[in-house]
Amino acid sequence: MRSRQSRLTCAAVTFTALLLLVGGVARAQTAASSPPLEQSLNLAWVLVAGFLVMFMQLGFAMLETGFTRSKNATNTMAMNLVIYPIGIVGFWLTGYAFMMGGVPRWPSVGATAIAHRELSLTMGGHSYGILGLSKFALLSVSHDPGSLAMFLFSLVFMDTAATIPTGAMAERWKFNAFFVYALFMSMFLYPSTETGSGAVAGFHNSA
Repeated sequence: MRSRQSRLTCAAVTFTALLLLVGGVARAQTAASSPPLEQSLNLAWVLVAGFLVMFMQLGFAMLETGFTRSKNATNTMAMNLVIYPIGIVGFWLTGYAFMMGGVPRWPSVGATAIAHRELSLTMGGHSYGILGLSKFALLSVSHDPGSLAMFLFSLVFMDTAATIPTGAMAERWKFNAFFVYALFMSMFLYPSTETGSGAVAGFHNSA
């Protein structure tokens, strides 16, 4: 009986030692390649988070349509769906540039330096970004994975914000007025407010 217990104890100790050895080797390999691995994981997480926010649109569409009369259900649902293509075009043309044009790089998702330029205001020895002046239509960052991931992440939040009035003004505005609003929101209004808040919080400097 004792010999059996000793064999089990020896096997358990050997198994534990192997686990510790394998774990140590894995940690050493991870530490050696941590920057690329960490950036890849961060990039994947940004994309997953963007996809999850994108699916919020389905909930908004069903909620807003459920609160409207049946004769306006099609119009309300259409506005919730059409806001994405309109918002993508507007945000791609000027919105992302105004919002993130002054960011030099995204260290957490890619170490590549990217072209950047912004209109800034200097106060008390500190520079505060007001409006980005580069990355229009993603021309200067079309080959940078980090910038493209952040474009998607920023885009879905812009469209989420743009969807709020579709519920507040359901049954109260025409589709052509909504089209103009969607372009204005994606190209100018949302980017300008987010650029200001980011600059005040110091996001541009930390980036």
